[in-house]
This record gives sequence, structure tokens and C-alpha cells, in this order.
Amino acid sequence: MTNEQENALNGCKITDKHIIFWSSIFSNFYSEHGNKPLFSNSNGDWNTSEQYFMWLKADFFEDKDMADTIYQCDDPAVAKAYGRMVKPYDDKRWNSVRETKMYEAVYDKFTKNTFCRNLILEKEFDGKTFVEGSPEDNIWGIGIIWNDPEADDETKWRGTNRLGVVLDRVREKIVSDVREKWIDPKVLLPDNSRNVLIYTEEGKEAEASYNPASNVWTQFRWSSQIVEPIAWREMPKFNNKMIK
Repeated sequence: MTNEQENALNGCKITDKHIIFWSSIFSNFYSEHGNKPLFSNSNGDWNTSEQYFMWLKADFFEDKDMADTIYQCDDPAVAKAYGRMVKPYDDKRWNSVRETKMYEAVYDKFTKNTFCRNLILEKEFDGKTFVEGSPEDNIWGIGIIWNDPEADDETKWRGTNRLGVVLDRVREKIVSDVREKWIDPKVLLPDNSRNVLIYTEEGKEAEASYNPASNVWTQFRWSSQIVEPIAWREMPKFNNKMIK
């Protein structure tokens, strides 16, 4: 794991069962400071998944003025506050769709930002479940701070951890999508050399320039690291497949 990835996990504790967080990249308040937006989609550019989630709430209730206000907001805490002002608000209607809207916001964050996507696919997270260790939230979190030993004991939780469940679903979907996208590399390499996007066995993205005549990768980037040229057959960490 790179230093950048480790920094993105500040405020996160990984145990044998859980990925417990309050801040870190798994928080909806996470942003790439100085590198806005965090992700983009057909609805616009978004600094955080919290901003997009609150925009989806305003859009659902057809509060265009508040949706516009949220869209212009850089601060996720302020965006959250604006989200509580959406009108005409109906608790029953929102409760029926809020987890779907949260999934949409979190899924876009982790699929439309390569750094976020690569990190959530780390093998270290395999077999573990996400837990929002927020002492202030009994709905999306567990009502216990992330670094409290009780946060690792599900019998002690005081909340429903719905954000954690959403993150589990998002990661499972991304892993599934990666597995379904394997294709024959020959389809992508009609020229003597071209840049392609490949997936490692861990499901991470890498960029490489390949010469099929010599069966050698001349350059490969992964998490901002450059590895020396190496023959495909000598790369045990990589599956013999790639994707455009």
C-alpha cells in the first residue's frame, strides 16, 4: 500500500472482522483537497459523496432551489445542513428511498474515481465488513466512536450501520464487475505497441504500454509507481487478461 493510500485511511481501524471508520476515504465527507471534483457523473461534478447524496435528496423532492444551493456548496457539513432544509419533506417517502440514494452516491464515488476504486479493492479488506464508527449517528453508523474497542463487537452496537452495509454492497458490485470484464488481450492489441488499461488479480487498475512482438510491457503505472520493463510471462502478480 502506498503512502497516499495509507494517508487516505487515517481515521480507520482494520480488524480481523471489520473496517471501522469515522473519517478516512470511506466517509462521505472525504474529498481530494485541491483536486476538485472528487468525481463526476451525468448530474454534475461533486466534491464529496455527501454533497451528491444531499443533492439527490433535494432532487427527489423536486426542490430545485435547494438542489442548486447544494450543488454550489464545497463544505460537506454545510451540504448536509442544507439537505435538512429540503421542502416539501416527507419522512415516510424519504425513508423508502434513502438507502437507494446513498448507494447511488457511494457507488459513483468509488467507481468514477480511480484512486477510490483501487483502494476499496485492496485485498486486505477481503472477508471484512465496513462499519461507520460514528458516535453521533445511530442510523448510518453504530453510535460508537471508531477507535472504541466495543466498535468491533456487533453485540455492543447502538446503531444500524446502514452506511457500512451500503459500502459492503458497493465493494461486492465492483469486484463482481471486474471479474465479468476479463477479455482476451489480443482483441486490444492490433498494433505493435499501445497503451492499455489492465486489471491486476487484486482487481486494481494499472496502465501499461505493451509490445506484442516481444511480449514485453515497456512501462506500467500503478498507484503512481513506475515498474521496470518486464516480460508478461514473468509477472506473477498479473492475470493474463486485460481490459481497455
